[in-house]
Amino acid sequence: MPKRILATCVLACALALPALPILPTASADAGTTFHFYGAGYGHGVGMSAYGVWGMAQDGWSVGGILHHFYRGVRIAKANEPAYIRVGLVQSAGSIPIKAVSGKVQLRLNDPNAGTLVSTIPSGQTYTVVVRSGRFWVKRPNGSYVGGRGWGGAAGQRLYARFAAIGSMIYLPQRANTFNRGHLELNLYHPCSGCTKLRAILQLGTESYVQGVGEEPSSRPMTMLKVFAIAARTYVTYKVRAVGQHRFGCNCGIWYVGEQFYLGYRGAGDRWATAASQTAGQMILYKGTPIVAAYSASDGGYTASSAEEWNWSVPYLQSVCDPGDYLSANGNRTWTVTLSQSAVSKKIGGYFDRGIGTVKSFQVLGRSRSGRIGSLRVVGSKGSFTTSGVLFAAALGLKTALVYINHNRLITGDVRAKYDRLMCAPGLPVSGVASPSGGHLQRFQHGTIYVDEVHGHSTWLRGLVLSKYGSMNGPSGRLGWPKTGVVSKGASRTAAFVHGSITCSTKTGHCFSHVS
Repeated sequence: MPKRILATCVLACALALPALPILPTASADAGTTFHFYGAGYGHGVGMSAYGVWGMAQDGWSVGGILHHFYRGVRIAKANEPAYIRVGLVQSAGSIPIKAVSGKVQLRLNDPNAGTLVSTIPSGQTYTVVVRSGRFWVKRPNGSYVGGRGWGGAAGQRLYARFAAIGSMIYLPQRANTFNRGHLELNLYHPCSGCTKLRAILQLGTESYVQGVGEEPSSRPMTMLKVFAIAARTYVTYKVRAVGQHRFGCNCGIWYVGEQFYLGYRGAGDRWATAASQTAGQMILYKGTPIVAAYSASDGGYTASSAEEWNWSVPYLQSVCDPGDYLSANGNRTWTVTLSQSAVSKKIGGYFDRGIGTVKSFQVLGRSRSGRIGSLRVVGSKGSFTTSGVLFAAALGLKTALVYINHNRLITGDVRAKYDRLMCAPGLPVSGVASPSGGHLQRFQHGTIYVDEVHGHSTWLRGLVLSKYGSMNGPSGRLGWPKTGVVSKGASRTAAFVHGSITCSTKTGHCFSHVS
């Protein structure tokens, strides 16, 4: 969308998954300042918008991207709702409607055959006002159509009819133009003794998808098709789950917060092309449209639904995202620095715990994605344990994929190699170090080395890594690695700038050759 990628489902955040076993994380003794080193933005479940962008640029196909992020699904055409009801305006005292590119009819009770209340001339704005429990239609000169109110009986509606007569409407309250379907205005009672207006746009499902604004049209076509399929899937799932007249909005989907519905996107819009070329296609799990969740940026690894929402969905697993680390992604990494007093105030206010001044955080475990699973908050008057999701919410952090006072984010050339390995080295257990001539970072399953002088990026692990470490690594006689570990039977070999190491998994012995 015009860069506002939002959560596609609203669920209560609860405790994260039991953390995977990793190397122990020490307390983060803050002193007077806490530094939070994080990656990503949003819940991180399902697809990442920047991840899809990066993967599209790297040549991934539409199906390849969707099958990567949503496990065990298939992409196929499926029955979609005949129409979608989009909630546009709620709890309003008045709703201005501007006729664009032609006249707009206001009709009572039926958009096509109902009583004609008024016709808005092209280019003019009429305002529907609620007075005495009726629709009053005010002209630009301040006079009211018919000099009276219209409708008002239970269940009556006022419709703006435009697409059927070749025109469009503009709603100032949404700052958007709409060119498909018709607009329905309701009178309803959100509070005791009050009557308000709301506006619902009703249009066909494919027309709805054409107006979704999840991504700018300048993005790669592969990316646009991926999101068109996801948008169609999610809205179908949603209206099947909650219906078209749910409480609070009398709609099937709200225009923002679930999906961003933009409306008219202009002639020749590339998103519309992507939508039409994928018409009817959805993401299905066992034949049913899925919860096609997505967020802005996942920091390089998606969160599972269980981890983030305490709701286990088989196709919303935690997977590596090799495309998220784009230069255009302003949230690929970030740092937040807060004073001890600010942290104490936020924690105390959010959790309502009397633990005094926050002294440190002890990370008790991380999930597969690297997000904090649980941690202990240690204060001057006590301590308590909470989830990473709630911890991040309390401090206003963009995600629970965060390291406290010790920067272990995977960045630069190390990150490029890590992404090419599809996150196989596991979670980082150190920050990036920069010995003479390059960079290295240690992970659960080995170390990535980047030789800046010779242009080599390698991953060493197991017996070879242990032997290399005993020889002082890049500072030793072998110098920087040239290759990763090559396996042949029980043999494990790696080449270096000045020699090689060969190990046997049968004997556990290694020998080196220094040239």
